[in-house]
Amino acid sequence: MVDPVYSFSHTSEKFRTRLVREGVPQLWRGHVWYHLLTHQSGLCKSTADHDVLDSELISELSKLRSSESKHDKLIIRDVDEAFPNHVLFLDTPAPDGESSPTASKGKAGLKALLLAFSQGERKFGYWRGLSKIAAVLLLLMEEERAYVALAHMFHAPPTPQPPVGNAIPRPIYNLRSLIATGDASVDAEFLFIHEELMRLWTPKLFARWIQQNSVPSESYLFAWINSMFVEAVSPVDLRSAGAERVDEDRSFIPFRVLVRVWDLVMLWGVDLLFVVAVALLKKHEAFLLSLPPSSAAYFLLPPPPTMDDSSESSIASPPLIHTVRAVWTSNPSLPATTGSSSVIVVFGAGSRSQRP
Repeated sequence: MVDPVYSFSHTSEKFRTRLVREGVPQLWRGHVWYHLLTHQSGLCKSTADHDVLDSELISELSKLRSSESKHDKLIIRDVDEAFPNHVLFLDTPAPDGESSPTASKGKAGLKALLLAFSQGERKFGYWRGLSKIAAVLLLLMEEERAYVALAHMFHAPPTPQPPVGNAIPRPIYNLRSLIATGDASVDAEFLFIHEELMRLWTPKLFARWIQQNSVPSESYLFAWINSMFVEAVSPVDLRSAGAERVDEDRSFIPFRVLVRVWDLVMLWGVDLLFVVAVALLKKHEAFLLSLPPSSAAYFLLPPPPTMDDSSESSIASPPLIHTVRAVWTSNPSLPATTGSSSVIVVFGAGSRSQRP
């Protein structure tokens, strides 16, 4: 059974304000994410259900971790590509006389996690971005806890009821509804949401990229959403994109900032992914406008991420987080301390009336 080491008063204003403004110390981050997910996803009807569900999920992981899956080839490929330079995922060199290296503990755990999750009772299936999401969880929590966390992240709760009085609305995770849907109408709705936010927050990029159709949103948006922005993690050599020098601050989204974004997703729900997408464009708008479309596309989806052990998150709030908070709090329907799914509700309705 997975027993949380720490508990948090996730409904307290002090806790939520600190998490939003300052983030979570790296040592505590996995525990905070786990607590928020298991207490807010709606998968457990009561606190008493947590232990029972944890046991069921961990038994499922144990049963399926070594089983064959129709997704075996994809999973093995993606496991090898997940943060290849991080010590957790580095293979042990082959001993003298042997040709194959020994798979790292991280790779073995990630493979087990993906095999079980792709064919478990909830039948989530598999898509490429799942390996990146699971790998981030494994960097911050043990394998069993990561499996439980994934189940909560992808749980589809019933239609939420409006909060009573001053109660905080429960955030909606349900990543299954956002990731790799394959439904053309749903994909069109997500593109519409993103482009409406672009029109409001990055009008110059909207005019050049969308109205002139020079950089279509689908060329980067789904890769971002499908991996919860892990696909955008990589220091980019901007000289190859037309810049005169490499500037670390212009890395599209460093890992230390990615985990701050995930802090807020765990608090507010998956609506924030759309806000982060437009906040990233706004942060880099001037630079993106200076690039030809082909170079801009390279900058939006950099080469595969590289990781080292210097991922300790600064408590200071990075500039991107300030932008995310500005977009999130700019509309009265997106209050800073709630997790309502207003972005999808407000902008998604427009897509169905305006898109063919």
